[in-house]
Amino acid sequence: MSVEGNFMPAERVVAIVGARAAGRTSIDIAQRFAAMVVRAGGVVVSGGANGVDGAAHLGAIKAGGRTWAVLGCGAPHFTPAESDLDDKERFTRILANDGCIIRPFPENMVATRPSFLSRNRVTVALAELVIIVQAGMKSGSINTATHARRMRRPVWVVPGYGDDFAGSRRLLARGAHEMRSDNELVDWLYGK
Repeated sequence: MSVEGNFMPAERVVAIVGARAAGRTSIDIAQRFAAMVVRAGGVVVSGGANGVDGAAHLGAIKAGGRTWAVLGCGAPHFTPAESDLDDKERFTRILANDGCIIRPFPENMVATRPSFLSRNRVTVALAELVIIVQAGMKSGSINTATHARRMRRPVWVVPGYGDDFAGSRRLLARGAHEMRSDNELVDWLYGK
């Protein structure tokens, strides 16, 4: 395992995760939620991927806060690789803005499907609250929610329509909390 950057504790740690092929609205929501978390003095943790994860990291940074990226590989590798990033500066920007890169695997280990599933468990373990912004039926977000239930972390899901949100609806049917407004997050962040 390796940790690069500022891994100092925070009063609140919120995982914001979701689809790599997220829609524009989901990207905007992830950025907005991340900004709300850091303005309350919290840290945003996510998986470093394109889509919702990348939007959550960027939203935290734009709001002047910290974010932690948990990657599915060992040092010195990155996931996704720089050539596949939709934001080529993501990891540099995270470190430059007092965040950190967490690689919970042995040095030189490349990413595999099982390592991404393990990465999701680590992401949940670091968080007090897990917010799933958009999930398809077969997605890492479903796996993340499973880990959250096992660890007794609350799972909040942004509702949506269409196939891109089939996993989100499945999680809601299984008892996840449906987010109805930004005020719910504000109340949780300041009322805890």
